[in-house]
Amino acid sequence: MEEIKEIKNNSCELVIKNHMIWSMGAGFIPIPLLDFAAVSYIQL
Repeated sequence: MEEIKEIKNNSCELVIKNHMIWSMGAGFIPIPLLDFAAVSYIQL
């Protein structure tokens, strides 16, 4: 039972980390509307 919780926790952390990295990358787009669209797309 504890192993399942650990696997789920690791999976959740990986998803959050990937979204965070992609959002940070989209934040470097210098055009505001494209930046907004990219971050919105990533969050969906």
